[in-house]
Amino acid sequence: MIDADRAVPVFATADIDVDASPEAVWDTLTDLRSWPQWHAGVKSVLFDGPFAVGSTFKWSAGTGFIRSEIVTADRPSRVAWKGYHGRIEAVHVWTMEPVGRATTHVHTAESWSGALPRLLPGTMRKTLNRLIRKGLPGLKAEAERRYRQ
Repeated sequence: MIDADRAVPVFATADIDVDASPEAVWDTLTDLRSWPQWHAGVKSVLFDGPFAVGSTFKWSAGTGFIRSEIVTADRPSRVAWKGYHGRIEAVHVWTMEPVGRATTHVHTAESWSGALPRLLPGTMRKTLNRLIRKGLPGLKAEAERRYRQ
């Protein structure tokens, strides 16, 4: 099992509670093609699925594409992928834990290693903290919308 690495130059975490089941949150998060509709900053996703360990996808969130590989797909509790963009190697992990009957606590952690994070750790840490928090409200809104249907 892969985890985001706290020991690398750039690491960030964020949490949110979602009024939906862990299955609804997992299904929303792993519906990669829908990201541009709800994930702030994501412009496009190229993915032929299925969402499974070893599957790859390319996505755009800013300049250029990020190439990612799914490394964990444990429905409904854990998702992880590793990705590469220029001089950044990233690991992004999501965990979903039920809280009560219809609420899910979502925890996300991401680490960046490589030449650019080593060169500019402070700037890159600020960027990652902003980005990791940017997508959570959209995930919450979309999972709750899907769960109510």
